[in-house]
Amino acid sequence: MNPTPFFIVPLLLSAFAVTLWQGSKGAAALAIGVSALFIGAIAFISVDASRPGASPGTGMAAGYAFGFLMLALAGGVLPGALAGAVVTQMREIGRLRRVRRRLLSPEEQLLGVNLNSRIREGARTMNPVEIKDLPGLVGQEVGVSDWVEITQDRVNQFAEATGDHQWIHVDVDRATREIGGPIAHGYLTLSLIPFLSAGLMPVKGVTRGINYGSDKVRFTNMVRIGKRVRLRQKLIGAEPKAGGMQLKNECTIEIEGEDKPACIAETISVVYGG
Repeated sequence: MNPTPFFIVPLLLSAFAVTLWQGSKGAAALAIGVSALFIGAIAFISVDASRPGASPGTGMAAGYAFGFLMLALAGGVLPGALAGAVVTQMREIGRLRRVRRRLLSPEEQLLGVNLNSRIREGARTMNPVEIKDLPGLVGQEVGVSDWVEITQDRVNQFAEATGDHQWIHVDVDRATREIGGPIAHGYLTLSLIPFLSAGLMPVKGVTRGINYGSDKVRFTNMVRIGKRVRLRQKLIGAEPKAGGMQLKNECTIEIEGEDKPACIAETISVVYGG
């Protein structure tokens, strides 16, 4: 029998001891399980390769017994180790979210800062700024939101809220036959701007904010059901108004996988400090 597996064991046990010493019991269990699986397989291969066609003997029996022992160890350790790794990762994500929530000021929470966007890929937000510093940011892109899927249920609810039940939006069968599938209302796309922009440009000291209107809105592409959209926002104006700061933003609603955006709007809002 090839004794190689037996020489590997002390080395692996040393590595496990170091891992345990560092405090990562889950990693040690996972390492033990994977190593046991490989050692068991090597034991079987070594026995067969060392004595091809030979009748069973004490050495072969010991080799097979060792192989079964290692595989049994792997079967007992791996499921628990993998489950433990998943639970640990979920707990770490929860911890990060709690830490980030504690770091946000009450003003940022009032403005609806999107906590998840700060730890997910794709979204970009600015660091909190003072109201008085906003004019200095004019001309800058202030952030990009997460992707949001446009579902038929969302379109149907918008149709109920506005009374716009045109078949291109809500009649799935007819829309599929005639235009390749239902599309979202243009004004549904526009109405997503406050939701998508929440937290992209957190402003310190803000107690309230209002939507003041829009200077320009264009629906430049249709959004088919099932597509995902996101907001890219650029600050193009900031000036004092009625005790607050009037902000003008260029808002571009992008469609995932398409070059032409769904909507481009210049929106105006006013924020007030304490």
